[in-house]
Amino acid sequence: NYARIMRFAVHLPVFKFLEIKKKYYLLHGSAILNDHKSNLFLGLNKVGKSTLSKYLVNNLKAKYISDNFIITDGKYVYPFIEKLRLDKKSITFLKINKNKDHFLYNKHHIDISKDSTKDKVKIKNIFIISNSHKFSIDKITNQQAKIIIKNINYLLKEFPEFNYLCLVDFLINKNRSIKVNLQKNINFYSMCIPKDFSLDRSLNYLLKYL
Repeated sequence: NYARIMRFAVHLPVFKFLEIKKKYYLLHGSAILNDHKSNLFLGLNKVGKSTLSKYLVNNLKAKYISDNFIITDGKYVYPFIEKLRLDKKSITFLKINKNKDHFLYNKHHIDISKDSTKDKVKIKNIFIISNSHKFSIDKITNQQAKIIIKNINYLLKEFPEFNYLCLVDFLINKNRSIKVNLQKNINFYSMCIPKDFSLDRSLNYLLKYL
């Protein structure tokens, strides 16, 4: 289909080009701009990254920087706007009109272009999300975050180094390993989100970190 063709024929080759020429690399998550500060929400699939971003955009008048693929050089995050992909549970929680989206691969695809920024933004906070019965946020170190992020990338295998584009390094005779080099002045947190999306009760607590 169109979405899969675009991914493999256009997006991933462009990401590979940016990696080679600009030393940009990818993170899997959702990034928003709030009060002139960028907040990145990273994690495995279906932990609530996109749902949380949409919730914050709706309630704080924040702006999207990107969703799904986050392009960064370790200091800045660069806009890459795709349609937001949400499952039925998230659509219900966020009270989104289903008639205004497309349904593909069991996800509702929501246009977020009107709520997005076009400028690069310096990274302020990175939250690595998982699920638990209780909402919590804990500070972690740069090194801890890099290990978790690397493991997330290896588990998901969505980036150029895990598909046919890994042959590019072989063809140009470069044995390159992708290193996640994030600035040390970035704040790193581990965040647990309840599966019942009880975000209304946690918003004021979360605002202390954003």
